[in-house]
Amino acid sequence: MQNNQELNDFGEINYTLLNNIEDEIIYIGPDKEIQWINKSASKLVNVSEDTHCYSTLCSRINECEDCILSGGKSFCEENFQTKPEKIVGHYSVGEEYNKGILLVFGNRIRESNHNTSEMEVIQNKKLFHEANHDPLTSLYNRRYMEYLFKLIDDDKRNSRSNEKIILSLIDIDRFKQINDEYGHHIGDEVLKIISYRISSEIRKSDTAIRIGGDEFLIIHTEHSDYNILSFLKRLVNHIKKPIHLDDGRVLNISISIGILLDAQKHKTLSMAMKCADHALYEAKEREPDRTNYIFFGKNLEKEITLSNQISESLDEALLQNDLSVHYQPIICLKTERICGVETLIRWLSDEGIKKYSPKEFLQVAESRNVIFNIGEHLLREVAGDIEKYHKCIKNLEFISINFSTRQFMSTQYIDFMKKIISNTKMDLKKLKVEINETSLLHDIKFTKKIVHDLNKIGIEIVLDDYGFGYSSLSYLLEYDIKKIKLDKRLIHGLQSDENSRKLVSTLVYIAKTYGITIIAKGVETKQQYDLVKKLGCDCAQGFYITQPLPIDKYAKFTRDYYMKINQLTLLPPE
Repeated sequence: MQNNQELNDFGEINYTLLNNIEDEIIYIGPDKEIQWINKSASKLVNVSEDTHCYSTLCSRINECEDCILSGGKSFCEENFQTKPEKIVGHYSVGEEYNKGILLVFGNRIRESNHNTSEMEVIQNKKLFHEANHDPLTSLYNRRYMEYLFKLIDDDKRNSRSNEKIILSLIDIDRFKQINDEYGHHIGDEVLKIISYRISSEIRKSDTAIRIGGDEFLIIHTEHSDYNILSFLKRLVNHIKKPIHLDDGRVLNISISIGILLDAQKHKTLSMAMKCADHALYEAKEREPDRTNYIFFGKNLEKEITLSNQISESLDEALLQNDLSVHYQPIICLKTERICGVETLIRWLSDEGIKKYSPKEFLQVAESRNVIFNIGEHLLREVAGDIEKYHKCIKNLEFISINFSTRQFMSTQYIDFMKKIISNTKMDLKKLKVEINETSLLHDIKFTKKIVHDLNKIGIEIVLDDYGFGYSSLSYLLEYDIKKIKLDKRLIHGLQSDENSRKLVSTLVYIAKTYGITIIAKGVETKQQYDLVKKLGCDCAQGFYITQPLPIDKYAKFTRDYYMKINQLTLLPPE
């Protein structure tokens, strides 16, 4: 596909579409050289892309003065009427008709009877452009993508094509944050710039599409000798170039890409898109300093199979109460007493063996909106445990509950939470909501309102997995966050990585300055426990203390723990 510097008055020349038309089409550039011919034309005349002679196209021995190939302004149709049954049309290319012409050799009978042929799309240039192009970026739109998918799928089913196809699905990182902070007019400019940068990197045989929002698709074809890895590196580096705004501010943009090789092997390209989307999701989950793209392969294929299995059995698991709540204690490093507890959902088999990991089934639940059902189940279980084991929990300073982005952004779900908790013996002010950074960055204006409303009734936010990703100190103050959990990857690097120790030490210093409590998450060894204590962290949580436990085993753990540290006065009453 041509890049967007070579637009005609109905958009880019659609080589894929023209290749699937029965009529013979030849594109001649302004330099009077053949730029491209479709498959049908290659059979009609003995020419190729590197041919610079038009003698085989002309029935006359001598050139006409008014022939476009001689430099005249008009077009002599007689010169190109090489067969009696053929007629010819020509279409000027370019906004100012300065990019050359498309020569079309059509069959008279087919033209007169085939009223719904693809040629009508070309003839109605303006309608074609408006229907199939994104008005903001001038790239093809989702409607055209579906049309192109159908063309390719039909060709494949009719054994007319064995062309290999690569899909590259692209998403702009933190684009919503750009819209929130800079305004939608800047967001639109970013989309235009990113679209141009994508277009400038692809080949003529590739198609760039804006699917919607900040998501784009590139369809790569004819890639027998194509180095997709080289293209991806060029594209990522090009898009990373700073964007300078008119007011002097500079934006640094990054993208995530999911790539599917040999997409034609799937039953339909729509089904293939799901694989590319899965790879894109994995790319966005990676740390920012790692590779921006992921290829869909056997490992991801296994994940999709697993995802489908989980999806099929998740509803039944909720009905059968197979999901249970576990509690992991949080230790105050200064007093060594249990100051809080995190509630975690687990999916166990009848034998008590972990059936699926939380990461596996919660990811599926989030994509299917079943996360709300799971969240309601967790809240009811916690409320029931508090009622039954009130004496065990009453000495805790806080109980934290994990919220996904969808849950956090749902005022209806938060209202449900408040209603459930208000019917228990738990002090609402003890409740903390754990979220990760992406939840705060999803919709800044709206999240500020949610945080404000929660704080108003005494529910504080705990920021989870801090230290990787965006990790801005400014929004800690902006959202008035009083507790953060350091990412376990930071904690695991303390023993061997001097930079991890320096970073934790710096974060502790800043936190103490602003009255923020730091919880070291994922403490798995005594050495890590001693180090986080030495570096000044306030609390610790992890397998070194204990793994998450069901409420009855948690109650037993608390008694054993206090007996072990000889603080019998803190033992919960029988």
